[in-house]
Amino acid sequence: MYDAVYCSYPHGTSAATYYARSVDLQTGALGPDRQLYTWNYYAGSGYENVQFRNNLMFDFTQTEFSGNWVNIYRVQQNLGAPLVNCTSSMWAVCGDPAYGLAHPSGQYVFLFDFSTNITDIGQVNLSTQQITQTSSIPYEVQQFSPDGTIAYGVNDVNGALDIEIYGFAVASGQVTPGGTISVPSDLDSWFAAERY
Repeated sequence: MYDAVYCSYPHGTSAATYYARSVDLQTGALGPDRQLYTWNYYAGSGYENVQFRNNLMFDFTQTEFSGNWVNIYRVQQNLGAPLVNCTSSMWAVCGDPAYGLAHPSGQYVFLFDFSTNITDIGQVNLSTQQITQTSSIPYEVQQFSPDGTIAYGVNDVNGALDIEIYGFAVASGQVTPGGTISVPSDLDSWFAAERY
């Protein structure tokens, strides 16, 4: 299990510390917190979105002073240097993603660009330490099905919301357009569920 502790102040530095805990699957007993990662920033000067997938930690960072990037680490006691450090020199969208999601497989990142309203999909190659684009979706992808074979994008339509559904092939990184579900208000919550 992963958890985070956030400390923020209206005028000064803020911090986020991420921890891992073992969970006994028979009893539910939790092991002690084990610190993995800490990020400090001046309030209002940055944003960080950390996600855990498939024993990897994805760190989507935007800072006013030192740029934007996507870092990928293997989850272990000491994270050390990132396995992948994607900046604009590797892939342009890594230098200025408005929003990032790690695919449930840990093999892809979905990076949304506000200026184009497109989510670019990049395949993560840990052996070459690179992320390369495979496809894109012309909407902001916000959720996945639990197995990652469906990506859900959103399209704000004058205060209403269209949920755009795409099939996603994990083997190739390609997308297939599906259907659309209209939601009366963009303030309504929606969730991806798994059918049993």
